Amino acid sequence: MRTIQRIEAHITLLALVMLLIGIAPAFAGTTDARRTELGERIRQHCVKREISGGILVYIGNPDQDLLSDLADMSRESFLVRGLLPETSDIDASRRRLLADGLYGNVSLVHWTGPDLPFIPNMVNVLVADSTTRIPREEILRVLVPDGIALVRNGNSLEVIQKERPQEYDDWTHYLHDAGNNAVSMDTQIDSIASQQWVGGPTWSRHHDHVASVTALVSDGRRIFYVFDEGKTSSILLPSKHALIARDAFNGTVLWKKPLPSWFPHLWPFKSGPAQLPRRLVAKGGKVYLPLGMAEPLSVLDAATGEVLRTFPETDAVEEVLVSGGRLFVLANPDPEMFESFTLGNGLNGDQKSWAGRNWPWDKEKRNLMVFDDATGKRLWQKKAAVAPLTLAVGAKGLMFYDGISVVALDKTNGNDLWKSKEISTRKQLPIYEAPILVLYGSYVLFAGSDGKMTGLDAHDGRTLWETEHLKGGHFSPKDLLVVDDLVWSANIAGTRQSNSGIFVGRDLSTGEVVREIKPAEVTYHFPHHRCHRVKATSRYILASKTGIEFYDTQKCLERVHHWVRGGCLYGIMPANGLIYTPMHSCACFLDSKLTGFNALAPKRAADYGPHITDRLEKGPAYGKVSGSSVQVSGEDWPTYRHDNQRSGSTACEIPAEVRVSWQVKVGNRLSSPTIAGGKILVTDIDRHTVYALDARTGKNMWSYTAGGRVDSPPTIHQGFVYFGSADGYVYCLAAEDGRLAWRFQVAGRDRQLCAYGQIESVWPVSGSVLIKNGKLFCVGGRSSFLDGGLPFVRLDVPTGALEAESWIDAVDPKSGQSIQMLPKQSQKPPANPDMQMPSALPDILSSDGKDIFMRVEKLSKDGKRIGTFTRKGTEDEYDERHIFSWGGFLDGSWLHRIYMSYGNGRIRKGTYLEWFVYGETNPDGRLLVMDADKVYSYGLKPKFHTWSSTFQDFQLFSVNKEIETDKISGQTIFGKPYGRAPRQKLRFNWTLDVPFYVRSMIKAGDKLFLCGPEDIVDEVDVTKRYPAKDLLEKLERQDGILDGNEGSHFWVVRAGDGEVLQKLHLPDLPAWDGMAAAYGRLYLATLEGKLICLAAQ
Repeated sequence: MRTIQRIEAHITLLALVMLLIGIAPAFAGTTDARRTELGERIRQHCVKREISGGILVYIGNPDQDLLSDLADMSRESFLVRGLLPETSDIDASRRRLLADGLYGNVSLVHWTGPDLPFIPNMVNVLVADSTTRIPREEILRVLVPDGIALVRNGNSLEVIQKERPQEYDDWTHYLHDAGNNAVSMDTQIDSIASQQWVGGPTWSRHHDHVASVTALVSDGRRIFYVFDEGKTSSILLPSKHALIARDAFNGTVLWKKPLPSWFPHLWPFKSGPAQLPRRLVAKGGKVYLPLGMAEPLSVLDAATGEVLRTFPETDAVEEVLVSGGRLFVLANPDPEMFESFTLGNGLNGDQKSWAGRNWPWDKEKRNLMVFDDATGKRLWQKKAAVAPLTLAVGAKGLMFYDGISVVALDKTNGNDLWKSKEISTRKQLPIYEAPILVLYGSYVLFAGSDGKMTGLDAHDGRTLWETEHLKGGHFSPKDLLVVDDLVWSANIAGTRQSNSGIFVGRDLSTGEVVREIKPAEVTYHFPHHRCHRVKATSRYILASKTGIEFYDTQKCLERVHHWVRGGCLYGIMPANGLIYTPMHSCACFLDSKLTGFNALAPKRAADYGPHITDRLEKGPAYGKVSGSSVQVSGEDWPTYRHDNQRSGSTACEIPAEVRVSWQVKVGNRLSSPTIAGGKILVTDIDRHTVYALDARTGKNMWSYTAGGRVDSPPTIHQGFVYFGSADGYVYCLAAEDGRLAWRFQVAGRDRQLCAYGQIESVWPVSGSVLIKNGKLFCVGGRSSFLDGGLPFVRLDVPTGALEAESWIDAVDPKSGQSIQMLPKQSQKPPANPDMQMPSALPDILSSDGKDIFMRVEKLSKDGKRIGTFTRKGTEDEYDERHIFSWGGFLDGSWLHRIYMSYGNGRIRKGTYLEWFVYGETNPDGRLLVMDADKVYSYGLKPKFHTWSSTFQDFQLFSVNKEIETDKISGQTIFGKPYGRAPRQKLRFNWTLDVPFYVRSMIKAGDKLFLCGPEDIVDEVDVTKRYPAKDLLEKLERQDGILDGNEGSHFWVVRAGDGEVLQKLHLPDLPAWDGMAAAYGRLYLATLEGKLICLAAQ
């Protein structure tokens, strides 16, 4: 810690926050007239440190003016958290913020201190009074590196800044720095055990096309990445690439810059391009990249995204390096625009091969240019053939491989220094492949993707040694790393039989083997490395044969993390004491592997804070008997998807023809509704608020705001309303008036982080809780592998008393092994693996009346794992079918690999190899409902149950719960008699083509009710004719339809035979799974934040 300065002055907290509002251009709405002289000085102090966004924590009870000022900060890039010592102000202050539409980005919670309820390295700006008596060490613990605390002490203001630990390292280039050694010097990175932050979206767009994250770098307190924000519902829809800046330590989005063109988003998987991540660099407070596919290099301000300079002579930048105050730019004078690219037959294996054959490195000369970073002056330029990824800058000069030899130039003037002897490479380098050239001290290391590796003297280019280069990289550039002064490579990219997994370290000067690291004796690794480069730290080689494997170069052992991985093409980034894992679209371990953009930390058990001894808080309605008017009847819809089975079905009859009876604006992003006792309960998810409305009129009866998101609707039981929140509590309210009866802290500890753009508990709880036999069951947390696991509690419903609790962690209760060690594989070909581990991700719990299920895991009433399909042939293997979703009930992303299913998750080869065939023998679909005998689904047509294709086609269907199947014959959807094609199909009672995307569906009585945006695209036709102009125009229109530009279709279908009884158009889009039925009426939550009631004509 260092105290920057002490300013002696009379200052109020109001003046302080007015000052803070001016720390970035985002707060231009605050007028200069409201600033004091002292306020100006402090504002300048903050501007100097470029704290333009992140998390601001205010400790105290703000008056109305101060609250408004805090709210002004939240309008842009700050999340504001108020820790209020006095509870009397919280409800009124929350109501004011809700009325202004700001609650969520500003949130208020009760705080008793002195412990701060945040994980380490989370807060950018902390504002407090010395009377709060927060220990200085505690302030420093929660501040991000370079973050500041502003502490008022009487008439003075103390400004404290936390220094950045010297043990941290940046990751400024794709391969760490301009020398191409993809090794971080960060000594704080270790095996993963804790979450630092998580951001959205949950998935990248598609497995079988170019990755959504194509570049990622880190500089100081920020990370920067290029991401395709286009829709996951269909990869055919337009791309929306953007450069995004986040706070490195809490994940707050600081700014975005759209990139109108970056690279064709339909480019096939496993086809690179290898050079794509080399377009982005961040260093010294600047970001360097071309702002489009064939654009010149631009330099941006890292704090704001403002363009500082553009170099027009660098059109079509392929690679950029920054070193020693100079910019080294490789640009293509004749850029490849991929105008001949088509989608062929849509079979992605064919596409991958075609791209590899047709776009190899052309060996043509490029423009190699060097600029002064400070002035923008061009220092020199020359034409040269430069193999992809071989351009490197070090103390001895600028070097690259020209297709024949390694060439060294004087980096100051471009003059030749030396040229090595001829060194071979793979004869043809496909677009996904590249040689690798690493500069390390006085050595140059080169591998040409042909199984050979060469060591050169950096002074004169002399060959020091030649040896074999072990096969790393799977349809990606090969691996060559220098760690602990040894050159490392490994056989990790072939088949299981050729994949030794052994990393071999060689002497830099002789090439002789010095050290080997054998893989851990685990029961399963995937057959090849993930499709990206290996990276490393000064101690660990970070491979990705299955998830992330830490090869310890000092202890010569491997530690596996099968439950987390990075995205294709780029992989992971080690920096800032963390491992960053961007979004992926992988089907491996679907219900166990982390999703979203994760920043992950080593174990920090000491930082979880004190145990909370009094976890039950009692409110004014505690012990009261609620009025009988809010009791549950058979006409109600009292819990998520109607009942504990999550059936989405009710016996309540709804007329065959309905119309809009009323509609009300409730909030923004709404949950689905629950209904009982004449009241509708719905949550405004991101504003943490539960609303109760009159079921007849839509009139607002009451509302209650919690301390975090409420992601799904409450459960109504015996006159009370029960729900969980992302603040880590379970709440019980009186259904009559919304008064608090009690709330219970599920994890027993209070630690908060930033998740999907808001401040949440490390152990959040889903809104919809399970109530069974008078007991409440719920699970919290984010992963069995993180932060101790998933806390499970069983509470007495009336009193909130704790009856049982457990942690669903990563330890198998039978064997004592980690659950990631349970998947097995045959050691003899043909491989017959059992590639699935038990569920490790939380979800809304369900029950069949006897057992409790979390995704596909069966739990006891005490939260113990008692049933899993990973134990085939044992007493733990269960047969009971139930409704679950591979991505969780609330996953409305429509990723092509995520479906809701009626089954038990049993797949012979796991979701990795057979996610697409599960629907051959188990009813599944985008949405699914069931009654006593039948299942109804909006799912894929049988022949589309195939390995990820670019196109999909859906239908509405009915099947019996007693599953029967029929054989499938004929050609595949690709028009060929081969491919990973379905072998069988369910025996349908009926099928129905539906011309819209079904986003909400329920069964009420003898009818199905479904709603969603129109589907105007024939995906098979698009695949055949892409990129015809009329198709591109239609895809743009479809994109707008999914944004709500043309409303939605609403159909009534007879469940018995699939006959359409009514067609209706609605002006709004339904929320995901956002429909319920009660009292002869339908209730629909919309994406626009409305609740619509549909009733008889």
